[in-house]
Amino acid sequence: MDLEKQNLADELALTRAELEKVRSQSTTTAQLPEREKLNQECDQLLAVSEKLGSENQELLKKLQDTRAELKEVRSHQSEPTELPEPGELLNQFRKKLPKSKISLREVEMLLELL
Repeated sequence: MDLEKQNLADELALTRAELEKVRSQSTTTAQLPEREKLNQECDQLLAVSEKLGSENQELLKKLQDTRAELKEVRSHQSEPTELPEPGELLNQFRKKLPKSKISLREVEMLLELL
């Protein structure tokens, strides 16, 4: 009888192990759609990340170009503008407006203001 009990106990243990194995497989099978969904979401996030990375590269390129352009504009601004001599400017002014009564001193004062 003890041998019979032992055989039954062994069979019960094997049955319980098989039951646990089946339960774990069914849980894994039930999780497959959820895993597929998570994989799809990961793929979508990776695609968005790559897109944002490329957009970031484009924006960095535009920023570098804009900075270079700004540097060029600033370098041209610092260059002194050559103004004509007061006498030349007075002659040009009198050619365009012959009836004007502007003097050389007034032209010199205007050039000093500039």
